[in-house]
Amino acid sequence: MLVCTLNSTNDQLRVNLDTYLKAYIPGSYGHYVENIGNTTLHYLEIFKTDTFQDVSLRQVRPTRP
Repeated sequence: MLVCTLNSTNDQLRVNLDTYLKAYIPGSYGHYVENIGNTTLHYLEIFKTDTFQDVSLRQVRPTRP
């Protein structure tokens, strides 16, 4: 699984995670997850909030390089 995070200054971090490993992503970071393996990816997000809004990175960064 590939995890990519993006902070407010456009710094990117890309990490390949093997099976059973976990990643913590700060709440203010944009992120995406990509299954780069050949098995089914099981993905769980946990939030400390009563509400959730999914926002596409294309909506957030439509004109940024």
